[in-house]
Amino acid sequence: MSKRLTDEQLERLFCAHWSRTRDLVGSLRIVLEAARVGEAAAALRGAARARHARRARSAAAIPGDLSLVARVARADGLDVRQLIGHERSRTPSRSRFVAMWILRKMRQRSLAEVARTFGGRCTSDVVYAVRAVDERIKLEPGLRAQLRRLAGAR
Repeated sequence: MSKRLTDEQLERLFCAHWSRTRDLVGSLRIVLEAARVGEAAAALRGAARARHARRARSAAAIPGDLSLVARVARADGLDVRQLIGHERSRTPSRSRFVAMWILRKMRQRSLAEVARTFGGRCTSDVVYAVRAVDERIKLEPGLRAQLRRLAGAR
């Protein structure tokens, strides 16, 4: 069902444009275009919602991967929701990076699978995390052994 702009909304749009530009013809064009495009915009929003719902249904994580994420979270004293969520503080981010690195490098998961495991993140987030952990491994020689222990404990 499409949503049309009401007369009040069109009037507010006209007044807002007129107060900024003092261009009568331009303001009228804006209002006419908004009225004509209003239905198309509502249809596009509906299509975007449907696309998002389809992606969410297809974005199921592999169960073994979630258990690994839980293990990494427990090792750092965190909740799984902190790792899967979008929290950006240092500890959850580092733990998330470690879990992403283990899934990508040691379990040979694709970028998309790892991204899905972490709540549908972008694959570029996974690439960044893997590179960051690779850099940390170069600086901290004992880190690779810790990662192997985390990945191997089933």
